[in-house]
Amino acid sequence: LAQKLGGAVSASRPIIDNKWLPKSRQVGKSGLKVKPKLYLALGISGAPEHIEGMKDSELIIAINSDPNAPIFEYAHYGVVADLFDVIPALKEKLG
Repeated sequence: LAQKLGGAVSASRPIIDNKWLPKSRQVGKSGLKVKPKLYLALGISGAPEHIEGMKDSELIIAINSDPNAPIFEYAHYGVVADLFDVIPALKEKLG
């Protein structure tokens, strides 16, 4: 999806701690501070440490299966759904 949108992939600390992405991709208090035009928070719960690194993004869209996830307090748009259902549909629409 990031490739189709011309974006980059970053992550929260749990993803980095599990070594699914390198530390250089971590957004948050102990990682990068980013300010993209579009920030897709996919499965991000909204821990304060992560929010600190992305809160100044121009447009924040959050997808999380937990309707009470704190990320929705910061998102301009939120989708309560399983990201593994939404992302394939988005990719298909984008071609």
